[in-house]
This record gives sequence, structure tokens and C-alpha cells, in this order.
Amino acid sequence: ILQLKHQYKAKRNELATICNILAPIRRLPFEILSSIFHEYCFGAGERVPNEPQLLISKVCSTWRQVAHGTPRLW
Repeated sequence: ILQLKHQYKAKRNELATICNILAPIRRLPFEILSSIFHEYCFGAGERVPNEPQLLISKVCSTWRQVAHGTPRLW
């Protein structure tokens, strides 16, 4: 039973990875993500400097690349 649980967990992780790859947000162009991130960081009220940018850059490698590749966020 323990072996089956491990196999089940491995397959669930594999499925989650595939679903993440196919997520619609992953198909957005760099420029659109950059604009969304800019609006999030500066669009609503006062925030701690660079805090939203750091949060965005920790979501995944693609978001980190977009955030770090968008000078107007920093």
C-alpha cells in the first residue's frame, strides 16, 4: 500500500506539472505580463518599495525573468 501511495503522489505531481505548463497565463506575451505586473506594483495606493516586485519574482522562473527584465518595475 505504501508503494502505491508513493506512485499515486508521483503521478499527481506529474499531472500538476503538466497542468501548470498548459495554464493560459503561460501563453501571455512578455509585454502583457510586464504591463500586468506594473499595474499590480504601482496601480493601487502606497506600498512598501520593491515588495510586490519581489513577490512576483518568486512565483516561477518565467515571472522572475519578466520582472527582472522590466526596468520600470524597479
